[in-house]
Amino acid sequence: ATGKQVGRWLNKPLKQDSELYHPPRNIEIGSFYIRRMQDQFQNNPILATAAYNAGPHRVSRWLPAQTMPADIWVENIPFTETRRYVRSVFSYAATYDFQRKQAIKRMSERMPAVRPKNP
Repeated sequence: ATGKQVGRWLNKPLKQDSELYHPPRNIEIGSFYIRRMQDQFQNNPILATAAYNAGPHRVSRWLPAQTMPADIWVENIPFTETRRYVRSVFSYAATYDFQRKQAIKRMSERMPAVRPKNP
C-alpha cells in the first residue's frame, strides 16, 4: 500500500506490486519515501527511520511530551520489529562508513534528540 501511495505522489503509479522488486523502481520509491519522512519528522533520521518501518501515524503517536535522547526513545518504541530495525539501520551506518573509507560518525552525531511534536 505504501509503494502504491508513493507511486501516486511521484505521479508514476505502480502498474504491479512486482515493480517493487526491481532495484531502480524500489530505490526511486524508497528514497522518495524516506525523504518525505525526514521532512515530516523534524529532519530527524531516527524518527524518519521508525516512520519508514512502522508508518508515520504511529511515530506521531510515539513522540514524547518532552525532548529526550534518541537512544532512550528508540528503546521505548513499542513494536519490537521497528525497534530492531532502527537499531540495525544505525548500527550498520558505521559499518558502511568504514567500508567506504569515510570518517566514522559517533552515534551521538547520528542520533539527534527526539523533540515533542510541534503544536
